[in-house]
Amino acid sequence: MRLFELPLSGSPLLWWARKSLLVLLLLGVSVPVVQAQTRRNCGTMEYWDSQLRSNPALNRRMMDVENRTREQAKSGFRAVTGKVNIPVVVHVIYRTGEQNISEAQIRSQIRVLNEDFQRKNADRVKTPAMFGMLAANSGISFQLANRDPQGNPTSGITRHQTSTSAFFSSDNGAKYAAMGGVDAWPSDQYLNIWVCNLGLGILGYSQFPGGPAETDGVVISYKFFGTTGVVKRPFHLGRTTTHEVGHWLNLRHIWGDGPCGVDDLVDDTPGADGPNHGCAFGHSSCGSVNMTQNFMDYTDDACMNLFTKGQANRMRALFAPGGPRRSLLFSPGLVKEQAPIVSNYQPQNFQVHLVADNKVRMTWAPVDGADKYRARIRRAGTEKWIPRVFSNTYINASGLQLCTDYEIQLETIIAGKGKGYTSSKYFKTGGCSNGSSTPVQVTSGPAKAPQTLAASQLAERELRIFWEAVPGAVGYRVQYKASNGTKVFAREVKKNELILTNLVSGVRYFYRVKAIYPDKAGPYTPVGAYFLGGLSRMSMRTQQDYMRVEKGKSGTKIGLAFQTTQPMPVKVSVWDAYGRKVKSYPLKTLYPGKFLPLDIVGLPRGSLLLRMEDRDGFVYEKKIAL
Repeated sequence: MRLFELPLSGSPLLWWARKSLLVLLLLGVSVPVVQAQTRRNCGTMEYWDSQLRSNPALNRRMMDVENRTREQAKSGFRAVTGKVNIPVVVHVIYRTGEQNISEAQIRSQIRVLNEDFQRKNADRVKTPAMFGMLAANSGISFQLANRDPQGNPTSGITRHQTSTSAFFSSDNGAKYAAMGGVDAWPSDQYLNIWVCNLGLGILGYSQFPGGPAETDGVVISYKFFGTTGVVKRPFHLGRTTTHEVGHWLNLRHIWGDGPCGVDDLVDDTPGADGPNHGCAFGHSSCGSVNMTQNFMDYTDDACMNLFTKGQANRMRALFAPGGPRRSLLFSPGLVKEQAPIVSNYQPQNFQVHLVADNKVRMTWAPVDGADKYRARIRRAGTEKWIPRVFSNTYINASGLQLCTDYEIQLETIIAGKGKGYTSSKYFKTGGCSNGSSTPVQVTSGPAKAPQTLAASQLAERELRIFWEAVPGAVGYRVQYKASNGTKVFAREVKKNELILTNLVSGVRYFYRVKAIYPDKAGPYTPVGAYFLGGLSRMSMRTQQDYMRVEKGKSGTKIGLAFQTTQPMPVKVSVWDAYGRKVKSYPLKTLYPGKFLPLDIVGLPRGSLLLRMEDRDGFVYEKKIAL
C-alpha cells in the first residue's frame, strides 16, 4: 500500500513519512510518558507526520518547496543578495510566575539566534579543523518586531495567562486562543515563536515552509529558551531555538532521520546513522566522522557551534523570488527608527588595539567636561559585564584569556553620572592553537616550563607562589583562580616568585606559570593548588584532597572527583610512564560532590598519570595505579 500517491519514490521525504506513519499506525494512540530531560528531544518530525496525515495535499506543496529550494540552493548566496532580517514576535503563554519569563531571557535568545546564524558565536573556535572550512555565516538576522499587525508600536513580545497546564505538538494548542494559547500574527510578515510549558519531554518543535499559515512558526519550552532566567542545563545556551528555527528555515536533522543512505538534503554534511547526544565528539558512522557540532544534531547546547555552507544556501533559498519566506523581507513589522542624536558627551574615535595574546589597549578622544570614563567588558556571548573606571583616555587591559572573543563598551562620567555607553566593540585575543593567530617565531632554542612549582602561606590572606628560575627567561606569567570563582587572573613578574595579597581565607587557589623569552613564551606548568586556611589549622590532608580518584568495585571503572562549586566541563586523558597518551575520553562534566565514572578497560597495568584540562586550559594531574 502506498502512503502517498506522489512521485516521491526513493526520496528521503517519503522515507520519513512512511517510517513515522507506520510507527503511529502500529502504536495507535500514544500515552503520555514523563521522563527526566537529559537528552534533546525535538518534536518537529512527529509534528510534520501528523500534518501530512491530516492534510494529504500538503505533501504536494512540500515537494514544490523542496524542488524550488534545490534549484535555488545551487546558486548559493546568489539566490538572494543582501541581508535577510526577520521580524520576530514572541508569544509568552504562562500559567505560573516561572513560566512568565522575563524580557531579559527573551532578548538573550534573540542575541543567540543572531550569533549562531551569523557565525558570531564565541564558541565557533571549537569547530574542529576538519569542519572549519565548511562552517558558514548564513547572513540571516533576527529582530523583535517594532510594529504589530495593526501598525502600532510593539516590543515584539505578547503575554497571555492560561489555565492550560501543558501544551502538545499533537493538537497545536499553543497556537490557538480557543485552546488556551495565542493566535499567530500573520506568518508571512513575522516569525511567530510561542514559549510555553511543553509536555511529553519535548524541548521544542517547528513547522517546515509550505505548511498552513495559521500554525506557521516555532514552539519552545520556557525552560530551554534563552540563556538566563529559568533555563535548565544542559540546554541552557539558547540552541534549542537555533535548532527549531533551522527547521523553520527548511533544515532537516543532520542524520536525515533515517539510517545510512537517508540524508538531510544538504551536500556538505557527512552522513550519520542516527542522532548524537551529550558531547559525542569523534563519533563515526556511515563511513565518516559525524558532525556532532552541527546545530541540527541532538547534542547538548555547549557542544553545538556551526551551520554549513550548504545549510546556509538552503536557508537563504527560501527568500529568493517566489520562495515561501520571501514576503518576510518586506514585512511592515520592522520600521526603521530615526537614528538617535549622538550625544556630545559620548566618547568618539573609540579604538581597540591588540597588543598581545592576553592584552589589549583601548584609546578614545577626550570629551569636554568629562571627569572620568567607565569601560565595561565581557566575554562575547555571556551576560555579566565587568566595569572599570579610568581618568585617562586609554586603557591597558591585561589578564584576558587566550583565543577568546570579547565585547567592550565605554561611557563618559560627568558629575558622577554616566552619559550612556557607546555601541559595542568586539575583538579576539591571540594565542589560538588552530592557526588563527600569528605563530611566534622561535629563534632561541626550545622553550621550557618552570620546574618545582610550589606555594606557601605568608599570612591569613597572603600566598607566595615560587618556582625554579628558567635560563634565558626575561620574565614569567602567572595565572591563578579561586576554586569557588570563574575568573582567571594573570600577573607578569620578572623574578621567579609572586606574592598574592587580599585573598579569601578558606578557599583553594589554583595556579600555573610559564616562562617568557625575548621572542616567545614557553608552555605552562601543570596546575598547582593551595588551600588558604587559617595558619593554625592547616594540614597536609587539606592541601591534597581537592582531586580524588577511586577504583570501582567491578575493576572496569574509576571515579574522578574534584573540588568544584558548579558543573565543570573537562577533557580527561591517561598517560603512561613514558609520556605517551594511552586513552582520551570525550568531553565530560564534573558535578559538585559527585564522582565522574571513567572506563579503564584496556588500559595497561601499573603506574599511570590521569590528566584533566578545564575550560580555562588549566591542566591538573593525578597519579593512579592500576
